Amino acid sequence: MVATLTLCAIVVMMGVPLLSLMLEAHGMAKVMAPVVSEGALVMERMIRELRQADAGSLQLSAGSIAFSTPTGQRRLHQTGGDAGIYLVQETEERLLTRSVEVGSLSFMRWADLPGLVGISFTLSAPLADGSRIRTPLSSAVHVIR
Repeated sequence: MVATLTLCAIVVMMGVPLLSLMLEAHGMAKVMAPVVSEGALVMERMIRELRQADAGSLQLSAGSIAFSTPTGQRRLHQTGGDAGIYLVQETEERLLTRSVEVGSLSFMRWADLPGLVGISFTLSAPLADGSRIRTPLSSAVHVIR
């Protein structure tokens, strides 16, 4: 009888922390699922816009890329203290997402691959305890026009 109770106590002592970790992981996944889904859509939108770009018109700066397309000027950017990514078409500015870590949007080009543009940003979502969970996203697009 004592051995059975001791064995049950040991199993409970080992099982509770494991169950707690599993619940915490499930909670984080539940918080990040819609954010990652939105981030993937934003990344796809930026790739579609850049595929239309004239490769010679690409102008990169901190957190911003400007370019020409057959239908006009475009700019993708994130401003200083803002968590949003914006698409500017001519004079119209459209918010693509607000779930991005401030200052994380970046674009890059490689000297030996002039038509390739890298895109990266970090998604961010608040947790119940006040901390934030972060997930980086990155991709590359080949601009051939």
